[in-house]
Amino acid sequence: MSADDQLQRSELSIELGSVKSLIKITERMMVRYDDGRYDDAPLFRGNACRTGVMARSYGVSHLNGLAWSYHHLITVDSSPLVYEDHVYFGSDTYGFVCLQIGQGQKVWEYRGKGRIRSSAALAGDSVYFGSFDGTFCALDRRNGALRWHYKTGDWIFSSPLILGNLVCFGSLDGHIYALDRYNGRMVWKVATLGWVISSPAAWDGILVCGSRDQHLYALDASNGRILWKVNLSSGIHSSPAIMQSRVYAAGLDGRVHCLDLRTGDILWSTAPGSPVFSSPAVGPGSVWIGNKSGQIKALLPESGQEIWRFQAGGAIHSSPLVSGRQLVAGSDDGKIYALDAGTGKQLWSFATEDRIRSSPCLTEGKLLIGGYKLYALSVS
Repeated sequence: MSADDQLQRSELSIELGSVKSLIKITERMMVRYDDGRYDDAPLFRGNACRTGVMARSYGVSHLNGLAWSYHHLITVDSSPLVYEDHVYFGSDTYGFVCLQIGQGQKVWEYRGKGRIRSSAALAGDSVYFGSFDGTFCALDRRNGALRWHYKTGDWIFSSPLILGNLVCFGSLDGHIYALDRYNGRMVWKVATLGWVISSPAAWDGILVCGSRDQHLYALDASNGRILWKVNLSSGIHSSPAIMQSRVYAAGLDGRVHCLDLRTGDILWSTAPGSPVFSSPAVGPGSVWIGNKSGQIKALLPESGQEIWRFQAGGAIHSSPLVSGRQLVAGSDDGKIYALDAGTGKQLWSFATEDRIRSSPCLTEGKLLIGGYKLYALSVS
């Protein structure tokens, strides 16, 4: 019997006296990323650590042209989610849509009551997202039927995270929520003193999320207990990323921070600069991040020292996606850029007439990203 098998058997033999103990055991069993492997998962940034780096590398160094676009929407700021042969995304016209990825044919559409900029997460046969009317929804991914909904006190911009039986997200009502993903009942919520636009990341049962109250919060994912909170001296809009016991987060003052996941100690911070709305991508050799001045920067994860920078023609709200040695992001200048992730050299760009604030999603042969409509580019 392996060490992991022995651990799982011993944990399952513990007396399950409460729902909290069940959640705690589930988290210990299901969230194990410290070996440096980050399996792709159907949620924003590609895994629970929100690294934005794909475990499976798809070719994106060559642009072959536009495969298709979906025109029946106005503004797709949510990031598309691909699962099997379907793509799921929300729009500013209150619609949440499922398309066939081959030619972009609509399979179903759910009509909500607010803009949908929260990027979806998928688990089992359910797809989850929030909207600007403060409602968090779970739909049947096969037909778009509403399974349950939960009402918060304000807009939901944050993208959900699946942790075992929990679905976690933030709201502009200032709370971080954890709901039972099967029935929508609240398991816990934690109050902050600002909007929670940031999307939570998690590793080994520790959930990390930023707030516009300038604090980064680390919570026990099983019960919401605050493990630490750190004042980063600026509101936090973007989502943190976790890699090997380190948390990478950025603020509206332009500084990028690296913290110890266990203690919250700040290991390094960059100098202030242009505001950051883009979420970092983190790999073994680099931290990549965009800013409002239109720069994409690569930093050393050990020190924050700049490796290279690329200048786009407009602000970078889109969060970079890294696949192999390629990086892709969108810009307010209407272009989608592909760069060499190691050097920052531009490989190609695709011009639209849109403002590109959605973050890219990549699958075999196709790159998907939102603007005023959804684009599917043929890449290799």
